[in-house]
Amino acid sequence: MANTYPTAQYPLGSTEVKVLYNNASNLDDAVNDQVNLTWPDRFGAIRKTYHGIEVDAQNALLNTGYEFIGDYDADGPLTIDRLNQIFTKDGEFWRAAAPPPGPGPVLPYTTVNNWAIDQPKFVSAGDAVLRTDLAAPPGAGLIGFAGDGSVNYPAGTVGYALLRSLPAFVNASSYGFVGDGTNVDTLRLQTAIDSGFPICINAGTFEVTLAQNIPLEGGASVCALIIKTGMILKGAGKGKTIIKLKDNESTDASPKYFNIFAGNSIIQDAHFSDFTIDVNGANNKISPSRGSGVYNPYNCAGIFVSGRVATVGTDARMLNCSIMNMAFINSPGVTCIATGQQEGSAVLSNNVQIMFCDFYNNGIDSSDHSSVYMWGNKIWVQFCNFDHPSQSTGVAGPVVAAELHGSSNFFCNNNINNYCQIAWVSGNQTGPSIGMHVCNNHARVSWVGVGLYSLTTIALGLRDVIIHDNTIEILQGPILNPGMTFPKTGILLGVEDGQSDRVSVQGNVLKCFDVVSNMGILVAPGSAAFMQDTDVKGNMVSGFSRGIVVGLGATGTAFDTMISDNNICNLTPSTAVALPDGIHVTGAHGAMSIKGNKIAGSVINRGIFLSTFGGPSTLDSLDMDGNDVASNATTPIFDSMIVSGRRQGRQACTITTAVPTNATWRIGDEVYYAPNLMAFGGGGGTQYIVDGLRRMTNGTGNVLNVDWFQQRRLTGN
Repeated sequence: MANTYPTAQYPLGSTEVKVLYNNASNLDDAVNDQVNLTWPDRFGAIRKTYHGIEVDAQNALLNTGYEFIGDYDADGPLTIDRLNQIFTKDGEFWRAAAPPPGPGPVLPYTTVNNWAIDQPKFVSAGDAVLRTDLAAPPGAGLIGFAGDGSVNYPAGTVGYALLRSLPAFVNASSYGFVGDGTNVDTLRLQTAIDSGFPICINAGTFEVTLAQNIPLEGGASVCALIIKTGMILKGAGKGKTIIKLKDNESTDASPKYFNIFAGNSIIQDAHFSDFTIDVNGANNKISPSRGSGVYNPYNCAGIFVSGRVATVGTDARMLNCSIMNMAFINSPGVTCIATGQQEGSAVLSNNVQIMFCDFYNNGIDSSDHSSVYMWGNKIWVQFCNFDHPSQSTGVAGPVVAAELHGSSNFFCNNNINNYCQIAWVSGNQTGPSIGMHVCNNHARVSWVGVGLYSLTTIALGLRDVIIHDNTIEILQGPILNPGMTFPKTGILLGVEDGQSDRVSVQGNVLKCFDVVSNMGILVAPGSAAFMQDTDVKGNMVSGFSRGIVVGLGATGTAFDTMISDNNICNLTPSTAVALPDGIHVTGAHGAMSIKGNKIAGSVINRGIFLSTFGGPSTLDSLDMDGNDVASNATTPIFDSMIVSGRRQGRQACTITTAVPTNATWRIGDEVYYAPNLMAFGGGGGTQYIVDGLRRMTNGTGNVLNVDWFQQRRLTGN
C-alpha cells in the first residue's frame, strides 16, 4: 500500500526512514499493480501505474485503427501482441478482450486453434471496425452513402440520417433519377419528392412520362408527378434544368387530359424554383379535330391543382406556396399554372407567389389558353414574361396571360407580348372577389387589354378592382377565334351577371394600331348586372375610333360613374366607326360625372356624345364641365340624354332648344344657350345678350316665362 506514513512534509532526497519506506511501496504499486490504473505519490499527486500506461497505449492503438493479421482457421495459429490487432472467424472480426484481470489473454498470446478454448479471450470487433471504416474519407460508401448522389437512402438507414443532417439540397440523382423518359425513372423523381428532403436537379434535359393517374375536378387524369405538401424542388436555373415530357405521351390517336405536376390535396409550403417545364406540345397533341376548328379543353399545365370534396374528397388548394424563376413552355393546352380549379363552392387556395417566371409558346393546340389561372386569395403574379413567337389569333396560341379569381390577387409588373389579352378579372363560386390589382404591366396584345368577366356561376361580386398604370398596345392583326368577336378594346369593364363595386381605372396608356372595330375603355354591365362607383381617370387613350364608352347597347346599369382628366387623343376612324367619338354614353344609368377630359384627333365626329343607341338613354344626374374638345370636331358635345335628376356644370347645362326638355331643377339654376340660340336686344346703351335661362321654380316643368326666364346680360353698348 503506497504512502503508509505521512511524508509530504519532507523534501525530495530526504533520507528519513519513513520517506524511504513510502518510496519503496510507491514504486511497487507503480510497477507491479495490474488492477489500478493510477497511484498517489507521497506528495498526493495522482500518477499513472505502468498498467494504466499500457491500457492507455492499447486504447490509443484501438482509436488509430485496426491491424488485420489473418483468418483464425485459414492462417492460425495467430500471435496477438497488441489490442488493435484483429482476425476473422466465420466472417466476423475478433480482437483480444481486455487483459487480466479482464477476460482477455496476457499479451503476446498465440491461439491454440481450438475455438472453444480461444473464444472466451476475444470479443467481436465488427461494429468497432465499421465505425473506424466510416470515419475514413470513403467509408460512408460501405453503408450505401455516396458523395456523387447515386444511391437511394430509405428512412431508417445511416445514409438517410446523414442526408437529414445536410444543410443543402439532396440531388434527385440520389434516388436514381436520370431523366431517360421511362415510367420507372419518372417514379424515381416522385420518390425523391415524397422523401421530404429539399430536392435539386442538375443542369440538363430530363424526360418524364405520364406515369401516374390522378382524379381532378374535370375527371380522371394522368400526370408525370404528384405535388406533395412541403416539397421543395430546385433546378440549376430556368433554361438550364429542363423537365420535358417525352414525345407521344399524348397523340391525335389517343389524346390525353394531362398535366406534368398535378395535385388534388391540401398542399402546404410547396416550392418550385429555377427550372423549365417543357410540355413538348408539338409532340404531344390533344386536339385531333383542330382542322375543323374543334379543340379539346385539356389543361396540359406544368403545375395544376384541382378538385373539391365532391370530386376528389377534399377541397384541393395551395397554401403558402411559391413558384419562382421558372419557365413554362410549349403547352398544347388550356393553362400553364393553376393554383386551383373548383366548379362549385369550396375552400380556396391562399398565399401563392408566382414571380420571375417566363411563359413562352403556349396554348399551341388549344383555343382557350390562360397561362396562369389565379384561383384563390392572395395570389401574386409579378415580374413575369409572357411571350409567343408570333401574334396570337386566339387559335393555336395563347389567349390571356392570367385570370384573377379571388380576393387580394395581384397581377403586376409583368411583360406580355403577342397574346390576345393581358388579364380577365373575375369571380368564383365561393364569395365576392375583393381587392384585385392589375397594375404596372406592359403589354402588346391583339384583342383586349384588361377585362372584367362575370357569368352566373361566378357572379358573387367584384369589389375594389384596381387597374392602374398599365401600358397597353392593341396590335393590328386578325382574331380567328369564333368566341372572340367583340371589338378590340383597351380596357373592357363588362360584367354580364352580378355586381361590380368600386372599379378604378387610372393612369393607363392605351394605344390602338388596328382600324377594325375598337374602343379605348368600355363600361358595359349586362342585363343581369350593375356596376357602381366606376372611376375612369387620368388615362391616355390614343388611336381608337371611340375613346371612352359607357353602355353601347349593354342593358345593365352603371351607377356613379366618373370620367375625368383623360387625354383622348389621335382619334382614328375604323372600319366600323368612320366618324370617331371621344366620349360615348348611351343606355340607362345612374349619376355620371364627365369633367376635365381633353379630346383630339384628325377626325372627330362628336367630342362627347350623350344620347340613344338602340334603346332609351337616361341618367339619374349629370355633372359635366371643363372638357376640352378640339375645334375640328363636327359636334363638340351632342347631348340629348334624358336626365331625371340634377344637371350640374356649364357643359351639362348648355341647351340647343328654347327651354330644357328634361331634368329636375331648383330655383336659381341656370342653363346656357348653345351659340345658335344666343340673341341680342335693346340699344342706346342698354344693349343686352340673351345667353341662357334662369330657373324660377322647383321641379321638372319646363315652360318659358313660368319655370324659366331669359337671362339677359348687358353688353355696355
